[in-house]
Amino acid sequence: MNVLEIIEHNEAIRRIRIFMISGAICSMVFYFLMTRVHPQYADFLPGRIAISIFSLFSVVFTYIKKDNLLFWSRILIRIGTMSFLMLYLYLLSINGWSLFHCWSYFVVAAIICSTSMTWNGYVQYAIVGVGGPLILSLWAPLNWLELFHFHSANIATFAIIGVSAKSTFRYKNEVSKLTNDLILQSKMAALGEMAGGISHEINNPLAIIKGAVEQIKRVGPDSSEDKEKFNNLTDKISRMVERITVVTGGLKEFSQDTADQNLHLHDLNTIIAEGIKMCMRRFPNSNVEISFTPPEYPSLCLCKRNQIIEIVLNLCTNAVEATIEKEAPMVHISLTKNDTQYSLSISDNGDGVSEAISGKVMEPFVTTKDIGKGLGLGLSISHGFSRVNGGELSYYRDGQLTHFVLTLPIPESTLL
Repeated sequence: MNVLEIIEHNEAIRRIRIFMISGAICSMVFYFLMTRVHPQYADFLPGRIAISIFSLFSVVFTYIKKDNLLFWSRILIRIGTMSFLMLYLYLLSINGWSLFHCWSYFVVAAIICSTSMTWNGYVQYAIVGVGGPLILSLWAPLNWLELFHFHSANIATFAIIGVSAKSTFRYKNEVSKLTNDLILQSKMAALGEMAGGISHEINNPLAIIKGAVEQIKRVGPDSSEDKEKFNNLTDKISRMVERITVVTGGLKEFSQDTADQNLHLHDLNTIIAEGIKMCMRRFPNSNVEISFTPPEYPSLCLCKRNQIIEIVLNLCTNAVEATIEKEAPMVHISLTKNDTQYSLSISDNGDGVSEAISGKVMEPFVTTKDIGKGLGLGLSISHGFSRVNGGELSYYRDGQLTHFVLTLPIPESTLL
């Protein structure tokens, strides 16, 4: 969780603690006052005692900071708040829907709604808070006009609170999303500056090596027998220098804001095939096969070819490494499109990304690999390249399959 989510979670827990403690105390005080001031009203002391004890236990449980107990803490909170709602529904029923208990129910229901930590939690409270009285009213001693007045007020109460809660949760989600984007952009900017510096530092010695190789070629070997071997070695050095130059050129592009520059039309099918080919060269002895059936329609995309190949290569490499120990490894690539964009999905049946880092898997230096086996830059660089090409890279888990989806815009010229 980011800073805003932590603050909101802590504030929600604080509200719930206040409600649980005050509810437990006030519930018991209310019982003793009612039995003396209005003894004609029926009450339910065992239920009040049980709910009060459970509420205080839930409050203590919220102070336990272990992550594996967070789920059970929320379950206890939900049960406790629901118990209060059910208690007042029961008191409303056994007291013949008296005006006092109708008023008490409205107050308790409104307070419980305000303690909800999520929108789904509010919906559950609303279903019980509105549906409960509707069912109990079948046996209520009120006439239809009184029931209509009660249910109208009840539905209006939950509707008004629901509109406010929905807008609040939506606002918080948007703020949290924007905050996460800003944090990621700042990290990517820092990574871009580092990439630019690395590119500059590597290019200088590369230029010296390249010049030295050219000089060595002009000198040549003294013996004609070594000439072929000499030429092969110098050519290999030159090819490796050119390959490193391409990589540093990509780093330089990554460090610059060039989203609208040097974009050309390329066939995605060809790019994907090239990325798969490069990936399989890294795993010549593996039993993993990458399946891809190119679509029959043309898949032209305005992009930077080398960057998209790099994305496919990184995603395929991760997928192969995740499935290489599986008995039946599966890596599948699909390319689809809608009216405005292509969707390139790379799926595998590996173990996937742990829930602890799933929300920040695109961030630099975040990796699931063992120390020394990965720096955690592949996905972050791929995410940056996707943005440069006007697309987006996302991750989700579906059952036993892990999916990374790259979306790229379809050029307007191909839509005509």
